Amino acid sequence: MTKPQICACGKNKSDMNTTNWIRHTSSCKIRKSRDESRSIECFFGNPKKPKLELGDSISLEVEENLYSSNSTTITCESVTTKTSTTTATAKSVTTTTAESVSTSSTDNVFEVMKTDKYSDSNENMINCVINDGNKVDPILLESTNTYESEQSPNKFRNDPALYLNKTISHCLKNNLLEMGPCQPTASELVNAVFPKDTSSPSRSFSSTYYFKLVNGKTVHRNWLAYSPSTDRIYCWTCRLFGTPGAQKNGLVSSGCNAWGHLSGVYGRLHKHESCKDHLESELSRAMYMRNNRIDILTVKSSNSRVATNREVVKVLMDIVLCLAKHNDAYRGHLETNKDLIQGKFRDWVTVFAKYHPILASHLDRINSNSKRSSLTFLSKTSQNAMIESVAETIRDKILDEIKTAGMYSLILDSTTDVAKLDQFAFVFRYCSSEGTVHERFLCTDETADSTGNGMFALFCKICDRYSLNWKEQLIGQAFDGASNMQGTIKGLRTIIQKDNPNALHVWCFAHCLNLVVCDSCQANIQVRDFFSIIGSLVTFIGARKRTATYVDLQKKYYPNERSRRLKHFSNTRWTYHDRSIDVILRTYRAVIETLKSIRTDETDKKTRDTAKSFLKNLNKFNFVLTMHFMKKLFSITTPLSKYLQAPDMDFIQAMKLVMATKHQLQEMRIDKTYGNIINNSKTFSIEHNLDEKDIQEKRVSLKKKMSGENQNDERLSSAKERYISEVYNVTLDIAINKIEDRYCNSENIFNDIFFFSPEHLQNQTTAIPNSFDYICNWLSAFKIDKENLTTEYRLFASNFNNLMKDSPENIDEKCALSVISYESSENDSETSGEDNFGDLLQVSNILQNLSKMGMASAFPNLSVAYKAICTLPPTSASAERCFSKLKLIKTNLRSTMSEARLDHLMVISCNPDIDINMDDALDKFGSRSNLLRSNLLYQ
Repeated sequence: MTKPQICACGKNKSDMNTTNWIRHTSSCKIRKSRDESRSIECFFGNPKKPKLELGDSISLEVEENLYSSNSTTITCESVTTKTSTTTATAKSVTTTTAESVSTSSTDNVFEVMKTDKYSDSNENMINCVINDGNKVDPILLESTNTYESEQSPNKFRNDPALYLNKTISHCLKNNLLEMGPCQPTASELVNAVFPKDTSSPSRSFSSTYYFKLVNGKTVHRNWLAYSPSTDRIYCWTCRLFGTPGAQKNGLVSSGCNAWGHLSGVYGRLHKHESCKDHLESELSRAMYMRNNRIDILTVKSSNSRVATNREVVKVLMDIVLCLAKHNDAYRGHLETNKDLIQGKFRDWVTVFAKYHPILASHLDRINSNSKRSSLTFLSKTSQNAMIESVAETIRDKILDEIKTAGMYSLILDSTTDVAKLDQFAFVFRYCSSEGTVHERFLCTDETADSTGNGMFALFCKICDRYSLNWKEQLIGQAFDGASNMQGTIKGLRTIIQKDNPNALHVWCFAHCLNLVVCDSCQANIQVRDFFSIIGSLVTFIGARKRTATYVDLQKKYYPNERSRRLKHFSNTRWTYHDRSIDVILRTYRAVIETLKSIRTDETDKKTRDTAKSFLKNLNKFNFVLTMHFMKKLFSITTPLSKYLQAPDMDFIQAMKLVMATKHQLQEMRIDKTYGNIINNSKTFSIEHNLDEKDIQEKRVSLKKKMSGENQNDERLSSAKERYISEVYNVTLDIAINKIEDRYCNSENIFNDIFFFSPEHLQNQTTAIPNSFDYICNWLSAFKIDKENLTTEYRLFASNFNNLMKDSPENIDEKCALSVISYESSENDSETSGEDNFGDLLQVSNILQNLSKMGMASAFPNLSVAYKAICTLPPTSASAERCFSKLKLIKTNLRSTMSEARLDHLMVISCNPDIDINMDDALDKFGSRSNLLRSNLLYQ
């Protein structure tokens, strides 16, 4: 009889076939080998446990964890063996029970044993209750174990109850800040609900308390923390950054679970987040935490044909974008493949194809196809579609920023293009979420009705097209001096203010200053004659041969300087009066020699007499004196004009610069200033060997005294005194009076919001209680609370110097006077004062710090006030810059351009600093037709 085959596990083969039996025995051998194998730990000896006596100490070395990079040691001054200890299982740490542990008695036992494996959560909690050598609270350790058994292992490590009455180290604070406040939702708890209290009716905490409404927008309470272990809420910010007084607050020390008294204006949450201690804690947190994260998104392609087409179109869109930013034409007169020059767009495509294999393959496929290709992406229709897609992507980004800002101002102006059409430019000024001021061109449109009602209808159409709620969110409007815009009866600003009284009107500061300069140039007959001579001289020397003579003489007398050209006067071009005088003053010798050459060499008698007349005037001392006087006057007004054209100039700083300019003009009336001008004129006359080297005295005719007349004939006998009284003082007085008159309304606004200026905050001047009435009424649509604004303002003012340490220096009156100093540029191009002005502290710097430090939610009313002040435009210079772009785009050769194409090119050209996602523009382009959709969009 055959002996039965029995496996090691005791199973009999019986009826199993050979294959199954072999499989079974093999698996049993593997299982037995695994069960009998020894762990590698058995090859190392176990450390002996020391016998603890009274007075000994035991240390627990905890490996590097989330909160600290160093090991932590627990030291117990009194350790005695008593009762039993509790041994921790895997992923736990052994602690004694509450009955066997006491830190105040020497009869109790505290034994902590380190196991091979323990969880990160237990490790973190041990670190939380260890305080750099302080004694361990056993009750807290026991509650930690109990809480750990109820929750999942790695949840709620930022429970605020774990850190009550404990010292938090610097490293631990950083990690707690990184985790953020404990704000679990109901689904994350054990029973998926917040526990209910014993009140009737029963109440519980809700996750809606993590948010609040500020000015109609939902704002996250980043200070509120909920403790699942104690079912209470705490102030996370005050716990980490609060002063000793703030630590005594109930929301910090013991928490709050009065769920029926949290919400509302008089609720615990609103009272706490509006109190001084909490706001100070928010300031401390903002100055402590300055970390930014960048999220990077990646996109993967799957369809090879679509991916290839998208790569081709991306290159074409880059070319479209580049040409639009440089205001270049796209198409040529002939664009066939046989033409040598096919227009800038196709020529650039050919150049790029040399270095882009995919684009080169696309062009080869088009050229090799005998039949006309249905999709080349190179036709004029495709060019217009790509221009529109890029422009609309930029416009969508601008509209998104405007709507996110919640408030904006309108800058509107009009001009006539080369086709004799009236074009209106719509520019919007707003502040981004980072506190940066932007003035963005949104669109352009034409209208035949340029009256106030016609412009209002166009404005409403634009706002409806782009869903802009101007009746509530428009807070300012800046126009030039045209009556159809700022008329008090039928002007555009009056019609807008009927529906939105809070839309403040600002007369463009730059236009006002240009009018002041024009009025000064017409102050008296001697100044008028001076500019008349300058204008005629520029026209006279502007002829071709005379200009060549003038340039050659410049090279002779000024060999180390570049040649200059005389400038024509223009009342509509800012700073042109100053530039015209500057060129003549720098090339005076060349001008004199040019006139002498014309007088000698010219055959025409009328031309010779004209040159002789100019020579006679240019050799007069009064002409030189007036030239130096007007140059001194323009050296004050020209820098201001350039600073006012900066797009990020705020209303307060612009008004302070205007006041500083007026102050400098008033100081020019001092005799010392006039004496310096006289001396400079004499030196100039001597250096250029002019006929008159000093002011000429004239005989004064005495008025005949009639019989019975008692009054004597009192006249100024000195020519110098007559020039001061009749020319110098009159011109300065007109300039000063015109500044006061044209900036009167703006000065009234400035006086109501001046206490928000950096100078006022830096001096820590306390605002009077009624100071906030104007701004609260102005921003009534945003529901600013006056009392809370007062509290936030005073607290922010007391900490202003510490918060703005890294910001540029403040601009006070003395600083403004030094800023308004002018040195003539070495080139003829108009330079902006934006670069130099960027070194000064502006109101926008304060708003940026509030946003960067995360204090916008802690100081909501103050943040809205500063945002509104930065949004209020002081000038309409951005609209003028848009018209400069318009004249470069719509030229004589492109005068038949459609309005839609002009609008799209203007959007791209006027917003060159906006970075767009080319994939979004490509998706817009691909969704225009079914053919493009199938070739450019992924399925």
